[in-house]
Amino acid sequence: MLEVSHILLLVFLILASYIQASTGFAFALVVMSGVTAFDLAPIEITAFVVSFLSLVNSSIGLQGRLWRKVDKTALCYLLVPCVPATFLGVYLLAYFGESQLALLKFILGFCILISSLAMLIKVNEKTFKTSNFTYVLSGLISGVMGGMFAAFGPPMTYIMYRQNINLETIRATLLMAFTFTSVIRLGFVLTTQEVSEHAYFLSVLGIPVVILATLAVRYFPLPISSKRMKQFVYLILFTSGFSLILQAF
Repeated sequence: MLEVSHILLLVFLILASYIQASTGFAFALVVMSGVTAFDLAPIEITAFVVSFLSLVNSSIGLQGRLWRKVDKTALCYLLVPCVPATFLGVYLLAYFGESQLALLKFILGFCILISSLAMLIKVNEKTFKTSNFTYVLSGLISGVMGGMFAAFGPPMTYIMYRQNINLETIRATLLMAFTFTSVIRLGFVLTTQEVSEHAYFLSVLGIPVVILATLAVRYFPLPISSKRMKQFVYLILFTSGFSLILQAF
């Protein structure tokens, strides 16, 4: 029988799935922020559910040949350092656990907030060049954040949305990155830790709504311009980061 907490979780999953399918990111941010704000589940369980359902969301979002638009060079530079950093993040989550939940919320919120504020810095996108080192650093930070909270998005999103490329390429690259990182995190957790039945239950419960919400983007896309989409992304990052920092106190 569904409880109120389950219904709230499903609402966050619907919202997160639609936003990620539209922008290429934000699934973990929306779900983690909502679940921790309402104390719906322990952070370890939430991170597992987010990883599993993010994989479902990203895989569906890449259908329709969107995967062909992936920036392969950017994807490689992001993923190579992200893999070992993800292992470190999972270890840190297990080490700190619920005993240091406030600290974990603050760290995640601070990282997200910095990413969103950095995006407000004006640059000439036509001449803006991102060095390979910047991609690698972004991958490292994303890995640690993703390992701890299943929230790989903010650093990668910051880098990709600063590039002078079309939104489809940005969205495809991010979705492909999250597909790989979700598989990596899930595989590592399943082989090194004991996953509770509750985590499996919530993951299975969320599959139908994630699929439907992701497919809905194809028929009911956000009616906004490229510029407005980027502003929407900045707003999601800032709101999520600020919310988590407040929850830490």
